[in-house]
Amino acid sequence: MESRTKQNLILVIIGVTLFVALEHLNVIWAAAAHFGSLLLPVFMGAILALFLSVPMNGIERGLRRAMHRDSGRLTQTLSLLVTILAIVCVLVLVVTIVIPAVSASVTSAFALAQVKVPQYLALLEQYGYSTEWISGEFNTLAQQTLDALRGNAGNIAGTIASVLGKVGSGIIGIVISLYLLMNKDKLARHAAMVAHAYLRGDWADRLCAFAARFHRTFAKFLTGQSIEAVILGALMFVAFLIVRLPYAGLIAILTAVCSFIPYIGAFLACGTGTLLTLMESPVQALVCLCTFLLVQFIEGQFIYPRVVGSSVGLSPLLTLLAALIGGKLFGLLGLITFIPIGAVLYGAFRDCTLQRLREKKRQ
Repeated sequence: MESRTKQNLILVIIGVTLFVALEHLNVIWAAAAHFGSLLLPVFMGAILALFLSVPMNGIERGLRRAMHRDSGRLTQTLSLLVTILAIVCVLVLVVTIVIPAVSASVTSAFALAQVKVPQYLALLEQYGYSTEWISGEFNTLAQQTLDALRGNAGNIAGTIASVLGKVGSGIIGIVISLYLLMNKDKLARHAAMVAHAYLRGDWADRLCAFAARFHRTFAKFLTGQSIEAVILGALMFVAFLIVRLPYAGLIAILTAVCSFIPYIGAFLACGTGTLLTLMESPVQALVCLCTFLLVQFIEGQFIYPRVVGSSVGLSPLLTLLAALIGGKLFGLLGLITFIPIGAVLYGAFRDCTLQRLREKKRQ
């Protein structure tokens, strides 16, 4: 009787708590947002450490093989320093070369569009097609772009203040990520100890197995996808130079970035590249389309299976769904992380299903 009374009391407490929470949902949401803003540097540091751990672990394994022994702290420190140095070199390369080239290409394409679009509209009108809605949409888009630029220019002080306010959180996040990376083995052991101390044995084992599987899957996906993006961008850049097409650098970078979007990223990059070259010449647009399809075919048949392969282990439909959900919720970060998360969840569900089927066969 006492047990049933306790259960009823717990249910009543849960019901009252949910009712009060729903009645004051705005207050709870504001408090959660404030608490989240306080922990923002911790979240930023954890996410940054997750990404940096992938190249750091690879460099650390290489150093251990080169030294023919595990020097512990020294190997971790050297691998972290090499990782930071490589990232700094990449950022310097992007700031000094990539960003000016992309900016020049975008400016040139926008100026050319202002000249070519009216010409194409006039050509369509000669063949009897009404182009009023096209010109209206183009003028509206151009006006909205100018208004946005003017508005941003007028809010420079507010933008600078907002950026400066986030710099402190970013610096703290970087410090936290460095601490996590330098003590990742110890923190992993402590997390496993806490899980086994406060959870049932089987639940603690499942949680640790899930974390280990997620990190392996994320590392394989990020490594393979990054290498594939660099190779695809380089191939596209060389191919555009060979056939003498414009905007080679811009389209190559766009192709490399869009390669992180599975299956639909290639169509986005292809459509954008074809549209840009259409401003130059319809013949060049056709050549751009053929070149793009040829490079994508070579990359998909000979490079992608060997570089990325089946590292994620998801079907095309599930991969696309995971990417769409992650991108909708958290942007580019969700796009990259939700695919390995979906792969881990799918693997855990598959293992659980197979285990239940085996138990039913024994009965």
